[in-house]
Order: sequence, then structure tokens, then C-alpha cells
Amino acid sequence: LFHLLHASMAAIHRHLNSDAYSSALVNTLVCYLEQTHLNRYPKKLEEVISYLHAHYVQNFSVAQLSQQFGYSTEHFIRLFRKEVHMTPYQYLTRCRLNASIDLLRQGIPVSQVAAMTGFRDAKTFSHCFKLHYGYAPSQFKQNYLPMP
Repeated sequence: LFHLLHASMAAIHRHLNSDAYSSALVNTLVCYLEQTHLNRYPKKLEEVISYLHAHYVQNFSVAQLSQQFGYSTEHFIRLFRKEVHMTPYQYLTRCRLNASIDLLRQGIPVSQVAAMTGFRDAKTFSHCFKLHYGYAPSQFKQNYLPMP
């Protein structure tokens, strides 16, 4: 189910860039699966993933993260990629982007959302958001916020 949802999300982004509702729905399901650990990882990686979900706002490097959990950086990246199918940095970025959707839906300005989700600045956040979802966060806000 986990991999099916990831494939669905990729298809939505490739073919239906303007369909933010479908994209947000799939992202929410993926996030739910990750947070409830329905996709079982080795115990130590579950601890890392839980840590990333709880601390995505903080600024830390992959080297610091790997050291904190007792791995060499190279081994940690290799293990994480093998089990999670992305690098730790990519996973952290996705956690931040998933959190940003809820904040944008609340009408919070893009610059504040960037700061609240751990991005260095609004430009970096907007770039990552557009790469991941296929449209800018400001477009998401314009098209998918309830009318006043």
C-alpha cells in the first residue's frame, strides 16, 4: 500500500499538476502510513523516522543525525536509502512539505510557513514545494483556500 501510494503521488504530479486535492490526499495517506509505522522498517530506522517527524523544524545535518543514532554517515545514508527508498535529506524535506500543506490551508503567509517548517527561507521553500507538487505554494493557497 505504501509503495502504491507513492506511485500514485508520482502519477498525479506527472499528469495532473493542477489537481492539488488528489495530491494532498495521497500525501496525507503516505504521511499517515509513515507515522503509524504500517510500513515496517528496522527498529533503529523507525526511531530515526519518528525523530524526523518530531523535529523536522530543527536545522541539523545528515552527519549529525547519523552520529546521534550511532551510524557512520555513509552507512546511514546507504541503509536509509535501501529501506526508505530515498535519502534522509529527501525524507526530511518531504516531512516539511507535508506539514506545509496544513499551514497553507490555514491561510498562513508563505514566508511564515517556510520558517515554521524548517526551510532556510521562503525562496527555498517555494522551490522545493514547486518541485514536489508541481505548482507554487502561493498558487496552492489561491486555488484551494475556502472563499471568505
